[in-house]
Order: sequence, then C-alpha cells, then structure tokens
Amino acid sequence: MMNKYTYIKTVDEAQKYIGKIIVCYYYSDYQKEMNVEKELFDPDNENRKIAYMWMFKLTKIKPKTPLDPQNIRQAELYGINAIRLVECEWYTNKVNNTPTLIRHYESFSTAQHYVRLATPQEIKIYLKLNRKYRLYGNY
Repeated sequence: MMNKYTYIKTVDEAQKYIGKIIVCYYYSDYQKEMNVEKELFDPDNENRKIAYMWMFKLTKIKPKTPLDPQNIRQAELYGINAIRLVECEWYTNKVNNTPTLIRHYESFSTAQHYVRLATPQEIKIYLKLNRKYRLYGNY
C-alpha cells in the first residue's frame, strides 16, 4: 500500500526542502527501532503511539555524526515557528493533540525519528497559528 506522505530519509534529501514546512515525530517505543543492527523504517504503523510530533519551516541542516553523516535521525534540523502537533505524557499516558506554537524563533531538533513534508491540512494549521502570533503576539 502506498502512503500519502513524502518522507525525508537522508541529510542530502533534506537539503532540497529548505524553506518547506516539515513534520518530525517519534513513537513511544522508538528504542526498539534503534537497538537493532539495522535501523528500521516503520513510519505509518497504526498499532504504535506517537510520543511527540512537531513541525516547522526548515532553514538549514547540519549532520551531527561524522560516522553516519547522512542519518536524518541524528542530524540537527534547524527551523522557525515550531508547532507541537501531538504530545503524549509518558507518566499519565494522556495525549495532547491540540496544535500549539511553541517557538517563534529559530531552533533546532536532533530527536526526530521520522521526517516528512507537511500535508496541506498541517500547512493550514501552521499558517493559522503563525498568523495568530503575528496579530496577537502570544502563543
């Protein structure tokens, strides 16, 4: 089955999307994927729970590990206007899926396990929250 998302798997591939809105996330059981000989790629598994999902406009990428400079999971992804889409509190197992602008300034992420282009619906959320910030100055 073909999924509807455009995933970004390498640092070189991410360079093509500077200026675009990207979505990053990881599952609550992400350690299972990282503790195997070859990292797994299982982004659309409905049996897993997303622990944290956020999006931002990509401004630059810096490889973090010299041994694996193409690994998007270890790269520093810089962006502006970060919006939290999903957050699962590990101690209560409560899921917060209210989109919230969390950073208006440029920041970076090194915790992403999956990276993809934002969907049209996610882009609308991004634009709406950033417009609200420009008008009212709070988030």
